[in-house]
Formats: sequence, structure tokens, C-alpha cells
Amino acid sequence: MGLLLTDETKRFYITSELEVVEDPDLGTEWIEVKAHLPYHEYRIYMKKVNRFTSYDSKGNVKLKDEVFDLDKELLLKVIVAWSDEADITAENIDKLPNKVITQLLTKIKKMYGFAAATKEEEEEPVE
Repeated sequence: MGLLLTDETKRFYITSELEVVEDPDLGTEWIEVKAHLPYHEYRIYMKKVNRFTSYDSKGNVKLKDEVFDLDKELLLKVIVAWSDEADITAENIDKLPNKVITQLLTKIKKMYGFAAATKEEEEEPVE
């Protein structure tokens, strides 16, 4: 495997309670995503986040409506397959349960280096 090869994938499984997990024994439905996000795609996403985010005079974050479509755009770029027979389209992503999408986004953003470490992760001792 060369450094520039990014065709590796990772599969997440959906439990009957709509939890997104990595253990194939816990769910029969699945969503497979690119294991690595090219830096180019990361930059595009972050530039759009910046463009759709502003701050008022008190420092409060103001989001433009377009920011809410960025995660769906990201999903369209990284989902390579799923257990459903339906095509992977924006319309079909919209039909997925919010609980599944929210958890999947959290997991892939962390996997791709988007998410900052949580306070608990920062405080874990290094061995």
C-alpha cells in the first residue's frame, strides 16, 4: 500500500436500536465509507464551513442555512456502499434515520481528523 492509495474502506454496522457500531456481530445493516479522506476533500469541506459561519458582535456563532447541507455532501463523497438496495443519493441519505446519520457523522469525522479530542480523551494517561 502506498501513501497515496486511498481506496481502503471501513464498514459500520447498524443495530436494531439504530446504534452505529464497528462490530459486525451486532448489526446486519451496514454503511461502508472511505477509510481515508483525501486532504483536498477536507479542505473543500472546511472552506465551506468557514464561508457559511460568522460571528456577531458578542462572539456568538451565526450559521447560514447552507451549512446544514455540508454533512450530506460529505456523506455523498465518502459512502461507497451500503446494505440497502437503493442507490446512494442525496435523497436516500435524507431518508435514513437521523440517529444513524448523527452517529455515523461523529464517527467518520473523528476517523478523518475533523473532531477534536474530547475532554476525557485529553485526560487519558499516556503509557
